[in-house]
Amino acid sequence: MRVAAEMLHRKWEGIEYFPSFEIITSTSSRGQYFSADCREVTEEGVLHVMRLFFKHYAQTESTRAADTIARVLPDTESEFLDRAQRVVDTICEENLIEQHVRSSQ
Repeated sequence: MRVAAEMLHRKWEGIEYFPSFEIITSTSSRGQYFSADCREVTEEGVLHVMRLFFKHYAQTESTRAADTIARVLPDTESEFLDRAQRVVDTICEENLIEQHVRSSQ
């Protein structure tokens, strides 16, 4: 993804790669942003990534990612909750594969 983003960045303005994957998986984070199953990212990890994203891309001085997100995304509470529920309801491919393997045993 990094190489593809760099190629696009060279061709068009306004395209950059934000290293959220690297922030979470970096050895310097010592796995602190993964849940007990070592596959899912904790809320703390998401907030850390979002805090860094907004610090570097939104020109905001806020130190709390949740506060920044609330200001940047002017959804009503119900719209936000509906959107969040759709995200929660999304099942990643790994989980689908696991379910299929378990059901076929």
